Amino acid sequence: MAKAEAQAERSRGVDESEDEDGSASEKLAEGKRALASGDFEDAVVAFDDARRIAREIGSKAAELSAYKGVARALIEAGQIRAAAGELVDATGLAVEQGDSSVYGMLGDCYTDLAELGEAGRYYDLCLAMD
Repeated sequence: MAKAEAQAERSRGVDESEDEDGSASEKLAEGKRALASGDFEDAVVAFDDARRIAREIGSKAAELSAYKGVARALIEAGQIRAAAGELVDATGLAVEQGDSSVYGMLGDCYTDLAELGEAGRYYDLCLAMD
């Protein structure tokens, strides 16, 4: 994947990270396809599978991508609070990986939920990491 394409994927919240046997990457790709076709339930299942595989093989980048993929699918399905929960669970991993986008996504979730104080807190954390 070209550098610009990889950056675009990360900015959308889903990164197809390489792993030892490719199975986490395959599940991430499956989740992305389901997300693109509007099948949010299948996307969540695929991203959950990718997260499980990533944990098993120790691929933190793929695990973080899977968290963001689940959150994106939940957001698209209108389940903003559930998405925020997924993202909160991913914050430690995001900090470890130096990925501020999780905080930005959380800010967006809380903005959509009209919880502007909480949104501002996460946007500030996002900016502090950049």
